[in-house]
Amino acid sequence: MSSKQPSERRHPDAFRAHLRDLWFGAAKDDPAMSLRSAPGIGRIWSSTCRVIDPRSRDAIGSGFFIEGGAEGVVAVTNAHVVHGHRVVGLEWVDGPEMGGCSAELIAIDYSHDLAIVKPSMQTLQRLKLAGAVHPGEQVWLCGYPHGVDTPRVAKAVVAGYDVYVAFGRETAAMVLDGSVNPGNSGGPVCDANEDVVGVVRP
Repeated sequence: MSSKQPSERRHPDAFRAHLRDLWFGAAKDDPAMSLRSAPGIGRIWSSTCRVIDPRSRDAIGSGFFIEGGAEGVVAVTNAHVVHGHRVVGLEWVDGPEMGGCSAELIAIDYSHDLAIVKPSMQTLQRLKLAGAVHPGEQVWLCGYPHGVDTPRVAKAVVAGYDVYVAFGRETAAMVLDGSVNPGNSGGPVCDANEDVVGVVRP
Protein backbone atom coordinates (compact mmCIF):
# COMPACT_ATOMS: atom_id res chain seq x y z
CA MET A 1 0.00 0.00 0.00
CA SER A 2 1.30 3.44 -0.86
CA SER A 3 2.45 5.72 1.98
CA LYS A 4 1.10 8.80 0.19
CA GLN A 5 -1.68 10.58 2.06
CA PRO A 6 -4.85 11.36 0.09
CA SER A 7 -5.07 15.10 -0.40
CA GLU A 8 -7.96 17.45 -1.01
CA ARG A 9 -5.57 19.44 -3.21
CA ARG A 10 -4.75 16.53 -5.49
CA HIS A 11 -7.38 16.34 -8.21
CA PRO A 12 -6.89 13.73 -10.96
CA ASP A 13 -8.58 14.22 -14.33
CA ALA A 14 -11.89 12.96 -13.00
CA PHE A 15 -12.21 15.97 -10.70
CA ARG A 16 -11.19 18.46 -13.37
CA ALA A 17 -13.93 17.19 -15.66
CA HIS A 18 -17.46 18.23 -14.83
CA LEU A 19 -18.41 15.65 -12.23
CA ARG A 20 -21.21 17.12 -10.20
CA ASP A 21 -22.86 15.79 -7.07
CA LEU A 22 -26.59 15.32 -6.82
CA TRP A 23 -29.26 15.46 -4.22
CA PHE A 24 -32.83 14.36 -4.77
CA GLY A 25 -35.75 16.77 -4.50
CA ALA A 26 -39.39 15.63 -4.65
CA ALA A 27 -38.16 12.03 -4.49
CA LYS A 28 -40.79 9.37 -4.96
CA ASP A 29 -40.85 5.59 -5.07
CA ASP A 30 -40.23 4.18 -8.52
CA PRO A 31 -41.07 0.47 -8.84
CA ALA A 32 -39.78 0.42 -12.45
CA MET A 33 -36.26 -0.71 -11.64
CA SER A 34 -34.22 -2.86 -13.98
CA LEU A 35 -32.88 -6.01 -12.32
CA ARG A 36 -30.75 -7.09 -15.27
CA SER A 37 -28.76 -5.54 -18.06
CA ALA A 38 -30.84 -4.41 -21.03
CA PRO A 39 -30.10 -2.76 -24.40
CA GLY A 40 -29.16 0.85 -23.75
CA ILE A 41 -27.85 0.34 -20.22
CA GLY A 42 -25.30 -2.45 -20.69
CA ARG A 43 -22.24 -0.23 -20.22
CA ILE A 44 -23.75 1.49 -17.16
CA TRP A 45 -24.55 -1.91 -15.65
CA SER A 46 -21.07 -3.39 -16.07
CA SER A 47 -19.18 -0.18 -15.11
CA THR A 48 -20.97 0.36 -11.78
CA CYS A 49 -19.41 -1.21 -8.70
CA ARG A 50 -20.34 -1.94 -5.11
CA VAL A 51 -18.02 -0.44 -2.46
CA ILE A 52 -17.16 -2.84 0.36
CA ASP A 53 -15.84 -2.24 3.88
CA PRO A 54 -12.74 -4.49 3.91
CA ARG A 55 -13.10 -5.20 7.62
CA SER A 56 -16.77 -6.12 7.90
CA ARG A 57 -17.24 -7.11 4.24
CA ASP A 58 -20.47 -5.09 4.28
CA ALA A 59 -21.52 -3.00 1.28
CA ILE A 60 -21.18 0.72 2.14
CA GLY A 61 -22.13 2.38 -1.16
CA SER A 62 -21.75 2.40 -4.92
CA GLY A 63 -19.23 3.77 -7.41
CA PHE A 64 -18.28 3.60 -11.07
CA PHE A 65 -15.19 3.19 -13.21
CA ILE A 66 -13.79 5.89 -15.50
CA GLU A 67 -10.48 6.65 -17.18
CA GLY A 68 -8.42 8.74 -14.76
CA GLY A 69 -5.65 10.00 -17.03
CA ALA A 70 -2.21 9.36 -15.55
CA GLU A 71 -3.85 7.33 -12.77
CA GLY A 72 -5.22 4.77 -15.23
CA VAL A 73 -8.66 3.38 -14.46
CA VAL A 74 -10.15 4.83 -11.28
CA ALA A 75 -13.44 4.47 -9.44
CA VAL A 76 -15.49 7.50 -8.37
CA THR A 77 -17.76 7.43 -5.32
CA ASN A 78 -18.94 9.75 -2.54
CA ALA A 79 -16.52 11.02 0.10
CA HIS A 80 -18.92 9.96 2.85
CA VAL A 81 -18.92 6.39 1.50
CA VAL A 82 -15.15 5.95 1.93
CA HIS A 83 -14.69 8.27 4.94
CA GLY A 84 -12.33 6.63 7.44
CA HIS A 85 -10.94 4.14 4.91
CA ARG A 86 -7.58 4.16 3.15
CA VAL A 87 -8.47 0.96 1.27
CA VAL A 88 -11.87 -0.40 0.25
CA GLY A 89 -13.10 -3.39 -1.70
CA LEU A 90 -14.87 -3.11 -5.07
CA GLU A 91 -17.24 -5.68 -6.58
CA TRP A 92 -18.97 -5.59 -9.96
CA VAL A 93 -20.83 -7.80 -12.44
CA ASP A 94 -18.37 -9.58 -14.72
CA GLY A 95 -20.45 -11.64 -17.14
CA PRO A 96 -22.21 -14.38 -15.17
CA GLU A 97 -19.85 -13.89 -12.22
CA MET A 98 -18.97 -11.12 -9.77
CA GLY A 99 -15.52 -9.53 -10.13
CA GLY A 100 -13.70 -7.99 -7.21
CA CYS A 101 -10.51 -6.24 -6.15
CA SER A 102 -9.14 -3.82 -3.56
CA ALA A 103 -8.82 -0.08 -4.20
CA GLU A 104 -6.73 2.63 -2.55
CA LEU A 105 -8.07 6.11 -1.78
CA ILE A 106 -6.10 8.65 -3.83
CA ALA A 107 -8.20 11.84 -3.68
CA ILE A 108 -11.11 13.18 -1.66
CA ASP A 109 -13.18 16.38 -1.77
CA TYR A 110 -15.59 16.72 1.15
CA SER A 111 -17.13 19.99 -0.08
CA HIS A 112 -18.45 18.15 -3.17
CA ASP A 113 -18.78 14.76 -1.40
CA LEU A 114 -16.56 13.09 -4.01
CA ALA A 115 -13.73 10.60 -3.71
CA ILE A 116 -11.52 8.70 -6.15
CA VAL A 117 -10.05 5.29 -5.46
CA LYS A 118 -7.57 3.38 -7.61
CA PRO A 119 -8.45 -0.29 -8.21
CA SER A 120 -5.71 -2.90 -8.07
CA MET A 121 -7.11 -4.22 -11.39
CA GLN A 122 -7.05 -2.06 -14.52
CA THR A 123 -8.83 -4.19 -17.15
CA LEU A 124 -12.28 -2.85 -16.28
CA GLN A 125 -15.27 -1.63 -18.25
CA ARG A 126 -15.56 2.13 -17.78
CA LEU A 127 -17.87 5.05 -18.42
CA LYS A 128 -17.16 8.40 -20.08
CA LEU A 129 -17.91 11.85 -18.72
CA ALA A 130 -20.45 14.07 -20.48
CA GLY A 131 -21.59 17.68 -20.37
CA ALA A 132 -24.57 19.14 -18.58
CA VAL A 133 -28.14 17.94 -18.96
CA HIS A 134 -31.17 20.21 -18.84
CA PRO A 135 -34.44 20.26 -16.91
CA GLY A 136 -36.93 17.81 -18.35
CA GLU A 137 -34.29 15.42 -19.71
CA GLN A 138 -34.36 11.77 -18.70
CA VAL A 139 -31.36 10.18 -16.99
CA TRP A 140 -30.43 6.75 -15.65
CA LEU A 141 -29.40 6.07 -12.04
CA CYS A 142 -27.35 2.98 -11.26
CA GLY A 143 -26.14 1.52 -7.97
CA TYR A 144 -26.38 -1.19 -5.37
CA PRO A 145 -29.24 -0.13 -3.05
CA HIS A 146 -29.26 -1.97 0.27
CA GLY A 147 -26.09 -3.82 -0.82
CA VAL A 148 -27.86 -6.05 -3.37
CA ASP A 149 -25.74 -8.48 -5.38
CA THR A 150 -26.44 -6.98 -8.82
CA PRO A 151 -26.79 -3.31 -9.79
CA ARG A 152 -30.21 -1.70 -10.09
CA VAL A 153 -30.90 0.81 -12.85
CA ALA A 154 -33.78 3.27 -12.67
CA LYS A 155 -34.97 6.27 -14.68
CA ALA A 156 -35.27 9.80 -13.31
CA VAL A 157 -36.03 13.22 -14.74
CA VAL A 158 -33.90 16.34 -14.25
CA ALA A 159 -36.10 18.73 -12.26
CA GLY A 160 -33.59 21.59 -12.26
CA TYR A 161 -30.56 22.88 -10.41
CA ASP A 162 -30.14 24.30 -6.91
CA VAL A 163 -27.37 25.45 -4.58
CA TYR A 164 -26.42 23.98 -1.22
CA VAL A 165 -23.69 24.94 1.24
CA ALA A 166 -21.13 22.41 2.45
CA PHE A 167 -18.01 23.26 4.45
CA GLY A 168 -18.76 26.96 3.94
CA ARG A 169 -18.80 26.67 0.17
CA GLU A 170 -21.76 27.08 -2.18
CA THR A 171 -22.07 24.25 -4.67
CA ALA A 172 -24.46 23.81 -7.58
CA ALA A 173 -26.36 20.53 -7.56
CA MET A 174 -28.69 18.87 -10.01
CA VAL A 175 -32.12 18.06 -8.58
CA LEU A 176 -33.80 14.92 -9.84
CA ASP A 177 -37.31 13.61 -9.63
CA GLY A 178 -36.55 9.96 -9.00
CA SER A 179 -35.91 7.34 -6.32
CA VAL A 180 -32.81 6.62 -4.26
CA ASN A 181 -32.13 4.16 -1.45
CA PRO A 182 -29.33 3.52 1.04
CA GLY A 183 -26.43 2.04 -0.90
CA ASN A 184 -27.04 4.13 -4.04
CA SER A 185 -24.61 6.80 -2.81
CA GLY A 186 -21.71 7.27 -5.22
CA GLY A 187 -23.37 5.59 -8.19
CA PRO A 188 -23.42 7.22 -11.63
CA VAL A 189 -26.16 9.34 -13.17
CA CYS A 190 -26.00 8.86 -16.94
CA ASP A 191 -27.55 10.44 -20.00
CA ALA A 192 -29.14 8.64 -22.95
CA ASN A 193 -25.67 7.91 -24.36
CA GLU A 194 -24.66 6.08 -21.16
CA ASP A 195 -22.21 8.85 -20.29
CA VAL A 196 -21.86 10.23 -16.76
CA VAL A 197 -23.51 13.57 -16.00
CA GLY A 198 -23.45 13.34 -12.19
CA VAL A 199 -22.91 11.31 -9.06
CA VAL A 200 -25.70 10.22 -6.73
CA ARG A 201 -25.65 12.08 -3.43
CA PRO A 202 -28.82 11.37 -1.41
